[in-house]
Amino acid sequence: MAGRHIRSRCPRCDRTGHIMNDCPLLSKISRLYDLDRVIPGPDLYDDDQEITVTTPGALCCQCASEDRPNNRNCSCVDPISNFSAAGISGRTLENITHQDRCGYRKPTRIQQYAIPIIKRECDVMVHAHTGSGKTAAYLIPLLKLAQEKGYRKRPGVENQTPEILIVAPTRELVLQIERYALKISNRQTQYSVKVACGGKKIRTQENRVREGCNVLIGTPGRVIHLLNRDTISLKKVKHFVLDEADRMVERFRTELDTIVSDMMPREKRQTLMFSATFERETLMREAAERYMRNDYKLVEKAMHIPYGIHQTIEFVESGEQKIHRLKELLERHFQPYVETFMDCLCINEAEPSLEKFYLHVLGVCAKKKIVIFVATRRLVKNLSENLADHLSSVFRGRFDQAIANNEEDVESSAIYGIIPLHGQIRQREREEHLEYFRNGVCPILVVTDVAARGLNIQGVTHVINYDLPNRSDFAQYIQRIGRTGIARNRGDAIALLQRGRDEGMVLRLLRIIVENEQDMPELPDWVQNIVNRDPNRNR
Repeated sequence: MAGRHIRSRCPRCDRTGHIMNDCPLLSKISRLYDLDRVIPGPDLYDDDQEITVTTPGALCCQCASEDRPNNRNCSCVDPISNFSAAGISGRTLENITHQDRCGYRKPTRIQQYAIPIIKRECDVMVHAHTGSGKTAAYLIPLLKLAQEKGYRKRPGVENQTPEILIVAPTRELVLQIERYALKISNRQTQYSVKVACGGKKIRTQENRVREGCNVLIGTPGRVIHLLNRDTISLKKVKHFVLDEADRMVERFRTELDTIVSDMMPREKRQTLMFSATFERETLMREAAERYMRNDYKLVEKAMHIPYGIHQTIEFVESGEQKIHRLKELLERHFQPYVETFMDCLCINEAEPSLEKFYLHVLGVCAKKKIVIFVATRRLVKNLSENLADHLSSVFRGRFDQAIANNEEDVESSAIYGIIPLHGQIRQREREEHLEYFRNGVCPILVVTDVAARGLNIQGVTHVINYDLPNRSDFAQYIQRIGRTGIARNRGDAIALLQRGRDEGMVLRLLRIIVENEQDMPELPDWVQNIVNRDPNRNR
């Protein structure tokens, strides 16, 4: 794959032959902080949405001392207004707040409440939308606790005993959490952060873990693999985190039970659950009873749909009409940049060429990325090739002369920046594909739900649900559209709702449009019939 894009220019040095993260002008530390960097929206820190803190189980000692037996609102949490108020200082504070590093000016709303609770080593379940700062909300206090408690790596020990365990459902999310942890803990040498996830050689990961491991971030299967090979023991885990907790509990219950069985009892450890969606409340209550202490706190942010995301529903009659509409949307996305190409050439007094054309278009679109979600791995491949062929036929006509004089055959998918991603692609290629997408070399990502959860990528302005999730998995729709609008930026989420295939999602999507006070689409007759049959339509 890398060879196909060797002609694309690095945005940092304007040279070909490498991508931005491999640029020789970029230092190792700068490379770390540039990865996953998301420029916040203009009002990220002016968020005034309500945060509720409740105690669904037993009241904590302070709340129980008050005479309010029927009130489950927790009154013992003092939100912080800055990181210093949580005891964060020195290098850690510099790593968090410096504009060339993490760049947090002050805590987000969810961090204001979650950080002080976690610092007190309470059990917490946090429910807040994508892009609200949940990952940092648990990493900042946990890494501070690691520093305060003097966790020290023990290199060379065969059976490592991490004190902090973070488990997530996908490899991509595990690697992203690791990068966030390294950004926050940069230059802290006394404790060590390691990962355990599939797609990497088990021997390599074992050797790295044995170099010393205080914080282990992994997928459930690989953590169990290390347990079974006696590479790690979880007997000393004092802080246990489930990221994307609803999906973890739903898909990995058996694996979680195996992991927890090797830990100290829940009364002696801290358990944290974080997710953007808690659709199945009964399941989450059962998980809390299973893994958390009775006096755990539930921290919830009021808004269901991420701020700044404009949702559009388009109804199509068939698969043919759906692919036709998707092509129209992409043409409309590219067209303004095609029209400005000749203007740029006139300004720079340059001759037109195919290479200059696609570098111009992709250079502009690098900050206006598109994620297209589909249902199956096969469709990822077929749709990527179909779209690349279509865009090439639409735009190449203007450059017949340039193409005729070009001796090298240039693949259309390389020109028009469409790249696939699904679970069966080898891990190294998956990371490479995501890197091309992050850097804008390929600004269109066609993907299955492997990238639906947790991944924060700068410049995703559009999410297109080409295939909608199943009716029973509406939470996945919320997760998908959360790939845009990160950190209170603006974004567009477009759903292509197909007659017959997606009718089970009609009422849920229309309801969420109404709840978020967005524009109601014109309803065709078959959709109106579904609405008329809804017994709750007048509520």
